[in-house]
Amino acid sequence: MTRIYIMILLAMSLSNTAGCGMVAMTVVDTARGGISDIHIISPVRNLQAYDSLDISPFTSTVGGLLSEEILYRLNNRIHDELMNFNNKTTSGKQLQVSGSIIHIADGSFEKQIIVLVRLQDASDGQTVGLANITGQANSIRGLMEGVYAVTDGLVDLLAENQFPGLKESSLFSSLAQPVTLEKM
Repeated sequence: MTRIYIMILLAMSLSNTAGCGMVAMTVVDTARGGISDIHIISPVRNLQAYDSLDISPFTSTVGGLLSEEILYRLNNRIHDELMNFNNKTTSGKQLQVSGSIIHIADGSFEKQIIVLVRLQDASDGQTVGLANITGQANSIRGLMEGVYAVTDGLVDLLAENQFPGLKESSLFSSLAQPVTLEKM
């Protein structure tokens, strides 16, 4: 009989812990904001050959599922973030960045936006990379956190492929240098 009571108490404590774990995860997700994932469709190649960016306005293929305000904010955010890395003093090759929103989910529990990003040589139009960038946020943060995450994912894509305009950014520096652990 004592064994049954112990099992019941154990089951009750585990169910309480699981509930607290869900609450803790919700708090962490809310504080963290949106997250991004990059899914390479066509390998990104030779971004080191480009000196500057030409940013085309992003478009939408999801119709009425996306408000004009969200699309406007996405374009402004991308333009503002990427212009910080644009080297205007050189007259070298230019990388054209364009994109299209191909999926949006504005559900009760999760917000998600997927953007197909195309990197092209501005002079000849040849595609040098193609990727889907997914921005996700929980329902408390809202769809705009997903938009911010898409922008962060685009900067990450450029940094991971060593676009020269990002050399001055802290993100590029942290990706380019090996991480060493100090002894305590």
